[in-house]
Amino acid sequence: MKNLIYQFSSRFFLTSQMTKRIEKRMSILYPTTRFSLIRKTADYLIGVYLTVMIAALLLMMFAEFSIYYTLIVFLVLYALASNRIYAQFDKLEMSLLYSLQKFLEDVKYRFRFDGMLEEALQEAINIADYNMAIHGEKMYSSLKDYHLTKITDYDEIAPNSYFRTFYMMCKNVVLYGDKKVDGESYFIKNLSYLKDDIGIEILKRNKVNNMFMGLLGITIIPVFAIKPIEKWSISNIPELSSMHSGLFGILTTIILGIISFAIYNFVLKLKYPYVRDMEKAEWVKRLSDNDLMRKLVLKIIIKKGAKTEDIGKVFSHPQALGQCKEFLVSRDMETHECASTSSACKLIAQGDDPTCAALADKSNAEIYGLDILEQNVATCKDNFTRFVVIAKNMLNCQAD
Repeated sequence: MKNLIYQFSSRFFLTSQMTKRIEKRMSILYPTTRFSLIRKTADYLIGVYLTVMIAALLLMMFAEFSIYYTLIVFLVLYALASNRIYAQFDKLEMSLLYSLQKFLEDVKYRFRFDGMLEEALQEAINIADYNMAIHGEKMYSSLKDYHLTKITDYDEIAPNSYFRTFYMMCKNVVLYGDKKVDGESYFIKNLSYLKDDIGIEILKRNKVNNMFMGLLGITIIPVFAIKPIEKWSISNIPELSSMHSGLFGILTTIILGIISFAIYNFVLKLKYPYVRDMEKAEWVKRLSDNDLMRKLVLKIIIKKGAKTEDIGKVFSHPQALGQCKEFLVSRDMETHECASTSSACKLIAQGDDPTCAALADKSNAEIYGLDILEQNVATCKDNFTRFVVIAKNMLNCQAD
């Protein structure tokens, strides 16, 4: 039954776009199997359809064929459907934030004992609720197999910035280990900060929901006032009857309906910011998929040159990467080892990817014609390299 509802909704032209949005959001909130995703999407669709059907039946009791009444029915049904969808999404996100708070506390408690992140994650997953456990498993699998290109990085499917931040913190510990200052773990300290940030976000969302309570309904009230105003004006000035029933009255009704519709969508996006982010992401994706736009953007980037914030991958000799570890980790840069710093610069000079950079000395930049984005990035500022001369037999060498 649920599968049939999903198939119908995804193919019917009036509901296909709504179905895609629900499915896309559900796949982010619950990165589970395709079968489970379809069932969860169908559950949401059933709830929306029931709400719309009940409202439509109530409105049909007072039905009269007119542009005004058709406009009212459309706005009411649209408002009920959209508000139900996004209110449910907001409820799910709030539930996930509460679950993440508890999950962070469990990980921090276990990690404090022996500093073993994998064990801490596994124990936290075992006692987490079902929805949080799904994300925990995805994080754990991604951290365990981060070196395999076939594995999707959790960073790409995280439901919000708080999950993404926690994952990147764990990834840094896996790659570079935890750092302690004055006997205090940076990882545990950052977990506490992240938990506090989540608490602030929950309070903000609750405050926004209270502020916007009932405001969405108020935005469509002007449409309901059209008919009473029309009757009042005709009762006082009968000559206005022809104007209201004519082209002017019809256009006025349609314009007021469009304005109410636009205001409703604006308030909806203010109440639920991720609605705006979803639409922006879809718009950006469609634009970025255009071949002409890709070529244009690439040429601009190459012409202007790369900036430090654009860099995502750094190539160099393992020794140089180790000496600049703190700088690279703080900027979440992906490291790639090369045979030497010189070969890394040669690789960057021959390539055309503006997100790649090399770690080397100034002379290499001059040789290969590269720009210097940052200087003195070594963890230890007075760091230097010692060179020694060795030979199989003792030689009597004198300097000139």
